Amino acid sequence: MIWMRSYEKWGTQTRYRFWRNQGASINASLDKVYERMFKRAKRIAKRSPDNVDNGIQVIVFGVFLLEAVCNDLYKGFLSREIADEEFANAIWDMTKRLAILEKLKAVSRIAPLNKTAIDEQMNKLKNLYDLRGRLAHFKDSDTPLTGIDFNDASEEMLEKLLKIPDPELMKRLTGQQLLDYISDIDGILKWFDQIFRIQRKKVKSLEDLVES
Repeated sequence: MIWMRSYEKWGTQTRYRFWRNQGASINASLDKVYERMFKRAKRIAKRSPDNVDNGIQVIVFGVFLLEAVCNDLYKGFLSREIADEEFANAIWDMTKRLAILEKLKAVSRIAPLNKTAIDEQMNKLKNLYDLRGRLAHFKDSDTPLTGIDFNDASEEMLEKLLKIPDPELMKRLTGQQLLDYISDIDGILKWFDQIFRIQRKKVKSLEDLVES
């Protein structure tokens, strides 16, 4: 539903550009495709942060990008840090379907980074995934309506209706909160580069990656 709604908003010309770009990038890695999508969504959202459609695109494409980049770096990390190629491939096959947070927990076990900094980024990532999940499953909290009589067509009742607050989920997809999410996604991408690329001790056994 979100995709169909977005396509209707974008119009036929933009749909054509989207699929044309997809075709041109068929051999490109997913992280490059999603990077373009997210950058475009981010650029539009910064111009119009109060448009909820822009917020939806930022969250959806941003989480797509985070997952693609994490998987690419995680696979490269295993190949680089595990001396035995066959063992590295076995670990990848065993863990590639893990959630992104589980992969990062495993890597952070052997990363000489500050635990507070790791927890901060993991919490931001979890919040983004939770928000993407709510969008995917249309989970929003109900807004209670008190003192509203839908049989009353008076000007006073109309003013009350106009003052009904936006649902909580809609508020999170607009304004300063949306701009904060953009900043969080950019920050997590930089953190990925740090946590996956710094020098670590060599992994010699599965126990090195599994939390005790």
